[in-house]
Amino acid sequence: MADSQADQGAASPPAKKRAPPKRGRTRSKHDAERIASVEWSRDGMQAVLYLDGIPQGLYDFRERAGYCRLNFPNFLEEKGDTWRKSTHAWSEAAIQRFEAELYGMAPDPHESNS
Repeated sequence: MADSQADQGAASPPAKKRAPPKRGRTRSKHDAERIASVEWSRDGMQAVLYLDGIPQGLYDFRERAGYCRLNFPNFLEEKGDTWRKSTHAWSEAAIQRFEAELYGMAPDPHESNS
């Protein structure tokens, strides 16, 4: 009988949407809220996504490149592509340049240039 009701389009209760748990640990009530912010460069050619004050992604519209801590998403390059899409590997040097320009600080020359 249940199959015939499903076949007739019987409504099922809506599924609750949940964020996936963080890798390596379970979610708790304290993890439920996160602070997300986007900072733009002064010239409007770069933007950084911060989660809880930690940069997670940077888009550089001048260089047509994106950087992500998870190196995602990646696609095969195709003829005529104007954006780099085969890698989105994180670049600590790129975020340091962004923050140095935004806040008027000199980047640390001893930090990694990756």
